[in-house]
Amino acid sequence: MPPEAWHQRLQSASAAHQRGEWEAAERDYRAVLAAAPEQPDAVHFLGLLLHQQGRSGEALGLLTRALPLSPRNHLFRGNLASVLQQLGRDREAEPLFLEALALKPDYVGGYLNLGMLYAGRGDYLRALAQFDQALRFEPGSFAAWFSRAETLQQLARRAGSVEAYRRAAQAASQDPDLQLVLGAALREAGEVDEALRCHRRAVALAPQYAPAESALGNLIGMQGDLRAAESHYRHALQLKPDYAGAYYNLADVKKLGPDDAAWPGLMQLAERADSLPPEEALALHFTLGKVWDGQGEYPKAFAHLEAGNRLKRSALNYDEARQARFFADFARVFDAAFIAGRALDTADPRPVFIVGMPRSGTTLVEQILGSHPQVHGAGETHALRNCLREELPPDPGDYALPEALARLEKAGFQRAAARYSAYLDSLVPAAARITNKLPGNMLFVGLVSLLYPQARIIHCSRDAMDTCFSCYSKLFTTGHPFAYEQGELGRFYRMYDGLMRHWSQVLPGRMLELRYEELVADFEPQVRRLIDHLELPWDEACLNFHESPRAVRTASLAQVRRPIYK
Repeated sequence: MPPEAWHQRLQSASAAHQRGEWEAAERDYRAVLAAAPEQPDAVHFLGLLLHQQGRSGEALGLLTRALPLSPRNHLFRGNLASVLQQLGRDREAEPLFLEALALKPDYVGGYLNLGMLYAGRGDYLRALAQFDQALRFEPGSFAAWFSRAETLQQLARRAGSVEAYRRAAQAASQDPDLQLVLGAALREAGEVDEALRCHRRAVALAPQYAPAESALGNLIGMQGDLRAAESHYRHALQLKPDYAGAYYNLADVKKLGPDDAAWPGLMQLAERADSLPPEEALALHFTLGKVWDGQGEYPKAFAHLEAGNRLKRSALNYDEARQARFFADFARVFDAAFIAGRALDTADPRPVFIVGMPRSGTTLVEQILGSHPQVHGAGETHALRNCLREELPPDPGDYALPEALARLEKAGFQRAAARYSAYLDSLVPAAARITNKLPGNMLFVGLVSLLYPQARIIHCSRDAMDTCFSCYSKLFTTGHPFAYEQGELGRFYRMYDGLMRHWSQVLPGRMLELRYEELVADFEPQVRRLIDHLELPWDEACLNFHESPRAVRTASLAQVRRPIYK
């Protein structure tokens, strides 16, 4: 094949590759290599194509072979590094990214990918530096602003994170899908008003897009307008009658029965549950579990809950033995001597931590307290964990956290406390108390006691069977991988119970113990007990918590908009 012919064949291969016509592209790339075995573009892009097809073993050989054929090509190094990164081979990827950036200092994609590599290993400060470099060369990069926002959030730098999310929203102002991504991130960051703007923009850009309509309903429901949320869910179903996610959301705010307009569509969808994609089948089974429970059809309800939980559990990587060691490590490290030896004298009375199992009443307690004019409910925030990141060596997850904290000096704890106080300043500087109701903070009772002698800790508990069944019947948005198999869920409850007993032993009287059943049965005296624990004056608004306009971002958003019931 003469050079003119294989050059044309290479162009044909590239065009087919871009169109997703992989067989044609591979055929043309191989034809070029048969005529010109050292043609660098054909070698490299055939490697990329094979990786896209899942043939990464062959791909790596070609991608590596292309490097000496075009030694000054930064993209060849960057693409090989990206493939290695996707395969979990970060140590091999990192030097290739650095070589690519040395060849082309304005290589924005290299900075972004290297930043993601550092963020993936928990090295958030180095990740931030890479995203800032990307923005230096491309100030309007959505990916760079979004990644910067996520990284700042991991470092508990809330103000900077929110501003970066706003810049990302400007960069993606005409893309409905990116607006939804931003809205979800802002919602998790507690910026519900900003999230609403993103979701409204997504709906305006794509008025026939059912997921945008349903997501907007979720945010409106968080702010307490359940009727408006219901309207958005129904509109989403008009746009997409087989939208399982919208049925799930609708069932959360409205009891569905045969007389409801949505019933026929739901029943038709149920008939083909087995043929749905896993994510849609998952939402449908949890919806039907709730709906049949409401109709008193308990065997049907439980069958759907079992099916939904099986589907969800099959998609999760949950290591129960590792989780048990994690709990045990916290109890071992944070004994009475360790806490006393590093205890600070931080003079900040604002922190309030509401801990316990999911579905144990933590959202209800925060809604009651957040109704008090001097209390701000921050919801479920990982800010306390994030305030520790700059004091600890990077790690790929939290399982190394107890040992890392065991080695942390008192000055490191002081800096972490200062960061958490600064985080509280960024929320509502004038609030007398600020609650954090992340259930996972049950692990940090010893840490909280060490950092903040004036912090209030409220432990919410509920009947074990009720707690576990409530978890099992709920499709959580994120986290709680232990909740989708009954044995694992029961054993996790025992881990939690053992840890809380440990805190009671090493920190006697440190937590206010609040039983959900007692709160429901003896409401006003228990609420007064809560307010007394926070050392605040009584306010009748706490009894009318369901009328509070504050946003609620958890699985209990519908329940806490109703008066207390048994």
